[in-house]
Amino acid sequence: MIAIMIDRKLERFAELIKYTFSFIFDTLGLSYRFINRIGELKKNEVIFFYGLLEPSTEEKNQFTSNPTVFFIKADTDLLTTGRISREEINNKLHEIKLHSIIPVLSSKEFQYPLITYKVNDIFWGQFNFDIIGNIFFHLSAYEESTGIPKDMHGNIPDSSLPLIGYKHFPYVNALIWMIDNFLQEAITVNQSVFLVKKEAWPNGEEYAYALSHNIDFLQKWRIGNLITSFFTDLKLLIILKWGTFFQNLKEKINYLITNYEVYWNFEEIREIVKEHGVRSTYFVGGTDRKTHHFDTDYSLKDPDLQSELSQIREEKNEIALLAPYNSHRSRDSAQHVSKLSGVIGQKIK
Repeated sequence: MIAIMIDRKLERFAELIKYTFSFIFDTLGLSYRFINRIGELKKNEVIFFYGLLEPSTEEKNQFTSNPTVFFIKADTDLLTTGRISREEINNKLHEIKLHSIIPVLSSKEFQYPLITYKVNDIFWGQFNFDIIGNIFFHLSAYEESTGIPKDMHGNIPDSSLPLIGYKHFPYVNALIWMIDNFLQEAITVNQSVFLVKKEAWPNGEEYAYALSHNIDFLQKWRIGNLITSFFTDLKLLIILKWGTFFQNLKEKINYLITNYEVYWNFEEIREIVKEHGVRSTYFVGGTDRKTHHFDTDYSLKDPDLQSELSQIREEKNEIALLAPYNSHRSRDSAQHVSKLSGVIGQKIK
């Protein structure tokens, strides 16, 4: 069992901290509990102490019945929305090399992410950066509250995010893996301690995936687009992008002759899903293209689309609502759900 003790001085962040610890250990399949004082500890529990100050030698000696202790010094800036500016992210940014380069925010310079030593037969692991605060910072998307300008839809473009350069590797997973790895190392050293891990998947598979498709735009070559694409094609010719130019030309000719729309690829997607023996979720917009043209370019009244949605359901796939831009600021979501439910003949929850 893992016991988690949070410094009382962090009480106003307690819910955020507990949420993050719960996310970590639930992900790892490890049992844990939160305690308020050392006297609540049970023998041989692995302790995670999250606080503003490192425990003194005298305080460390109180963990004599618990041979494995990890200390993480809290950085409250990471727990406070809007506290860190984009410039401060750049100043705090460090890189750790694991399977890939992992971004870490820390005011402190460090060479190793964790140092370990023994105090009176206690395995003491001390993180040199706030790994809990870093994980929470990413889970809560606080990166988006660093003063970045929003686009015309009220969203922050991915290209404007300070850490976009690390998007190709799941660095939150890597930070959780780091905790798991250090736990295993500590248990190897202290053989009197053991942890029972619940497998994340029924038969101990290494990973799982969820397959989904956003159905937003189904028409690439409408008449208006065919006309305006002339200027795009001209630019492609000027910058010598011959491959893209001829690909677009082929698609347009194919569309004009056969009415084949390259974005209307339901059948191809269904075949891939069937080939792999899985099911998928299709997110469909419940808005009207005339009033929400930034969201979708189709109408749920289209008989061809209704036929495709019917086929998707017959093959035991899911249909869900694709929420429109700024849906969090609107009260129309219930109306969109009702509209889509009526089209597919099934209530969307």
